[in-house]
Amino acid sequence: MEIRDPVHGSIPLTDAEVAVLDSPEFQRLRAVKQLGFAEFSYPGATHNRYIHSIGVCHLAGLAFDQIFQKFNFSSADAKNRLRQCFRLGAMLHDIGHGPLSHTTEEVMPMLSELKVKAYEQKMENKGQASLMNQKTDRRADHEDYTIKYITDSPLTDV
Repeated sequence: MEIRDPVHGSIPLTDAEVAVLDSPEFQRLRAVKQLGFAEFSYPGATHNRYIHSIGVCHLAGLAFDQIFQKFNFSSADAKNRLRQCFRLGAMLHDIGHGPLSHTTEEVMPMLSELKVKAYEQKMENKGQASLMNQKTDRRADHEDYTIKYITDSPLTDV
């Protein structure tokens, strides 16, 4: 599949990337503004996290190709798997943003209320349950939601 991007032109996507793109979790980024309230001062600043994330995925692939152009991978499959992982990471880097982007982070719940399983498992493995309670006494942010989406939502299976 290809996406026609106004900045980058034609962006080819793999089947794995299309599966993520088609997920409701990724599709919700169409309604998340990239620049919050900036469009009130700059009326042309109306792009969203959806197209931004696709562009970042594309640029990550270009960066990967440049950085590893002379690297001898053990196999073409190993190179393709690492490249795919890098592109998917770039594509999903903003999946946790709420409406109006960073402007809504002030009203996000406390991290302990979000119940990010990956955080709980990490702390349990280190035997630091009491430390977990201290570290969760802060507001969750889009990075926390990103981790939750990737590790503890229907997107995890995709």
